[in-house]
Amino acid sequence: MSHPTSRAVPCAGPPAARGRSLGRLRNATPALAVLLVIGLAALTPPAALATPPKLTPAELKKWNNPKKVGKNNCYNYAANNQNDDYAQPGWTDINQRQRVDGAGLLPDKQDYCDDVISRANKEGFNVVTGSATPGDPEPADSNLVALVVGNIGDYHWYRRDRNGKWTHKPGGGTARDYYRRRLPGGGVERGVVTDPRNKNQIQPYDTFCAYMKVVKPAPTIVGESVDPAHTSIPSSGLRCTRLVYSGIPDPYHDVVGPEADEIIQLIPTLNECLANAVPDPNLGENSLWTAPIGQHATDVEPGAARASEMPPLVRVAAGVVGFYYDDEETDPIFCSDIHDLQSALTPPTPGMSTWGLIALAALLPLGAIVILMSRRTAVA
Repeated sequence: MSHPTSRAVPCAGPPAARGRSLGRLRNATPALAVLLVIGLAALTPPAALATPPKLTPAELKKWNNPKKVGKNNCYNYAANNQNDDYAQPGWTDINQRQRVDGAGLLPDKQDYCDDVISRANKEGFNVVTGSATPGDPEPADSNLVALVVGNIGDYHWYRRDRNGKWTHKPGGGTARDYYRRRLPGGGVERGVVTDPRNKNQIQPYDTFCAYMKVVKPAPTIVGESVDPAHTSIPSSGLRCTRLVYSGIPDPYHDVVGPEADEIIQLIPTLNECLANAVPDPNLGENSLWTAPIGQHATDVEPGAARASEMPPLVRVAAGVVGFYYDDEETDPIFCSDIHDLQSALTPPTPGMSTWGLIALAALLPLGAIVILMSRRTAVA
């Protein structure tokens, strides 16, 4: 039985060619000594060198593990610290644990930039000046990152890996080395991120804030573990998270009891995946698992008691369901949302109860009487 899958694209490119001219040496003995030293240096394992990260297939699998992908955001990725805490800039300072939300600072996005920069600066992110072209040598003691913000009141980070490529991890989505943007006439453009100052490459964000240098080792950062508004998933329930942002926490709601049972029954089984369904072509290749920020995809995670009933993470977007075949599978399997799971996961709309409507109906005539009596008193 085969499973239609969407394969991750390795981001690693061929290493840059390196060479060194030894010049002409008058004495053969010093020449042999120099060659011996160079040979030993070439044999030094790369892991022993202090080099910036690189989004290799192994690194991709690490960040996109189904049990971790939704627990680390763009700030975790920029700091190269996968602590599963959905970290927020500045939260290591107990006095800075307000929501890092730019909605209150818009439309002046520079104020939002300054706020996030100030918070990150306290955690080992230092502003650098000048440009950052792919050909620049990467310093051994730090990583170069870029901060952007947008109209949705959210921030996003990019990091430059040691192969010169810019990569990023939008919120609880997958780490990647490309961008996707909607074209004015319809369709989607996908390309390599070459410059985080280019508005076409950072949508839905539109304002470049600064380049920053992250001194290694990975700085200490915190998030959900110190957030009083965040709670653990109910053991017997499901957590439904709406993927809207990249930096600030996404809204979520928990379902338990019969409603959780109904949702589990709606999740397509592996056999149903053989329908050869694919994500919405208007969203681009791998659109489901790499759903663009703001597309309102929904992640469903089971509590401990439900862990054996469903995969560790299920994502729903554009009428399609995707999940991992098992804990080790890095490529998601896509299925048609034949059971309308997306509608079932829509957060309940706050409404008025029946008793509330009755009370309101009773108060309306009373309010009219009060107004009428007030007018008569005024006339008298």
